[in-house]
Amino acid sequence: MYALHGMRPNDAYLYLGHAARSVLALGLNRSQVANGSGETMHRLRITFWTVYFYERICAFFTGRPSGFLDSHIDVAQPEDLIVEKQPVLHDGSDLLVNSEPEINCAFLRAMSQLGRLIESVSSGIFSLANLQSLYDQRRVDVTINECEDSLTEISRSLPVYLQFFDQDRPTGNQWQEIQCTHLGLAFFLIRMMTHRPALVSSSFGHRSENDEGNPDRQSFIQKSIDISIESAKEMIEIASVAIFQRAKGIKNDASVANYIVSACVTLLYSVTSSIVTPIYARGIFRSVERGINCLDQMEHMGPTTGKALSMDIMKCAKDALMLSASNQDLEGNLVANFPWLNDVYNTKDDQPVTSIDRPIDFVLDHPGPVDDAMSRSADEYLSASISGVNYTSYWLNGDFSGLDFLDPIY
Repeated sequence: MYALHGMRPNDAYLYLGHAARSVLALGLNRSQVANGSGETMHRLRITFWTVYFYERICAFFTGRPSGFLDSHIDVAQPEDLIVEKQPVLHDGSDLLVNSEPEINCAFLRAMSQLGRLIESVSSGIFSLANLQSLYDQRRVDVTINECEDSLTEISRSLPVYLQFFDQDRPTGNQWQEIQCTHLGLAFFLIRMMTHRPALVSSSFGHRSENDEGNPDRQSFIQKSIDISIESAKEMIEIASVAIFQRAKGIKNDASVANYIVSACVTLLYSVTSSIVTPIYARGIFRSVERGINCLDQMEHMGPTTGKALSMDIMKCAKDALMLSASNQDLEGNLVANFPWLNDVYNTKDDQPVTSIDRPIDFVLDHPGPVDDAMSRSADEYLSASISGVNYTSYWLNGDFSGLDFLDPIY
């Protein structure tokens, strides 16, 4: 957990893998071991499901397989404890208040359900077995609809203090606000990733002949794109409200920065499309700017500071504008509203500002004059090496050239 909240995903995956093997070796995944009444059984179930959802979230973030098989798990989820009397510590403090996260387990139940859903998304949408005919297979569409139904069911079962979608909910205790924030971020991350393949494919101009001749299919893909974009905006909204209003201490949690970066990069995919208008792009960059402000406030102890992350996102935003295939002058329309787009790249000491005609460390992927290269379509610029920042999709980064995949997968 410390590695995950310290923005060290590789360490977190390693440690959580050890923890997963430990709870499996102890049999905490089996009802014969951990089911039953009493505080001891309750703590065993809390231990197992905490390791479960942390391991699933970490594996999903890093794009690696989970160590848990849902078919091998039959232990019950922890129920809320009923405390008849209020114990008091020797120093007079209220023990019940300190133990409330262990007594009220709605957060743990919701996160464990999201953990199960992550496996469905990973195996049903992002599995290599489905890449060959992505968005041509009905079972992929069925998986998307099933995930949407599961997310809706989870959201309906939440108590008031965990209803992240209700902006007017009363402000709770700090532990309640932190739980609500993490639940909302995980919820919309899964929703965003469930629909993001359509966004990535559309942004880089890949449309099959079947899609172009099928209005229902185009409508389905466009709806999926809209849901992915809206989910990314919701993630930034939840993080911003928590950092600046409801749970200011969460700025020390680097795992929140992971969610913000994921949301910002997803939003920037959409501005590379050829049909983007300045009004739409302004809405996207307004959300990205809000995410950058959140990153600026992060005070986590991770390997990268919040300021460095926000600078990376600024560079990605500038790159997205340069890669945009839109016929309209997006950069000229956006610079007036977002002046930081002109201040992303630091100039060299011996290079005046007026002499810079492209960003520092610009890597031209295609030989020939700059004008000719810049006139190419956006799907020819997949290296993301323009500014040295690399937050692109695993699909776009992976070297699948030796495999028999369709072009839209890239």
